[in-house]
Amino acid sequence: MYKDFKNVCDLLAIMTFAVLKAFSFLLCFVFLVAFILFELKFTIKKVNVFELAGTKAVIQKKVNSETGLRYLTPRGAEIFRLILKFSDDISPTQAYELARLIREECEISGIDPLLVLALIHVESGFNPQAISSKGAIGLMQVMPKTARSVADEMGISINGIKSLYNPVINVRLGIYYISQLINRFESVEKALMAYNMGPSRFLSVKGASVEKSSFVRKVFYFKSILEREKTSLEEI
Repeated sequence: MYKDFKNVCDLLAIMTFAVLKAFSFLLCFVFLVAFILFELKFTIKKVNVFELAGTKAVIQKKVNSETGLRYLTPRGAEIFRLILKFSDDISPTQAYELARLIREECEISGIDPLLVLALIHVESGFNPQAISSKGAIGLMQVMPKTARSVADEMGISINGIKSLYNPVINVRLGIYYISQLINRFESVEKALMAYNMGPSRFLSVKGASVEKSSFVRKVFYFKSILEREKTSLEEI
């Protein structure tokens, strides 16, 4: 009798342990699922830049698959495609880096990324090695003196003139500079004129008219082209 009772107790103990173990696994699984759902809620949707770029085969040949340059946010992918479409001098890797930079910096400064792309097109034709007769350098045609001043204001260091040939550094400085001009003149059009002429010269020229500025017209004309391209991209 005692032996049978002991066997029953042992069996109950084993069953209780098994139930508790199963419950522990179930509880861990529930917490894991809850954590994954929580993370997904705050994860930005990623898109394949190769699918949006419209030149998938070409880009995949140029970009090493190990670089990890395959995913951007939808906004970043849109900028990425536009850069590749209008530039013969920027590699897919550089386009990826620029797309991320432009999206992030424009979100911080509140500038339309298409305005930045239009400004780059008018200033340099998307050529990172462009240099003007006055010494302006790179994609956004930044003057060395202006670059030093802007870099100091941003609290970053640049390695002389050669840094301005780096697309990422050049555009980062350029976006900050145009954003400061927009804040200063409280007008995108006036800021563009000051960017092109230099703030001091813009203020000193009597009768400087935004309406008569061919530079401003060119920037906004190309921006309208980019907006049409953006619309066609959204329809893909």
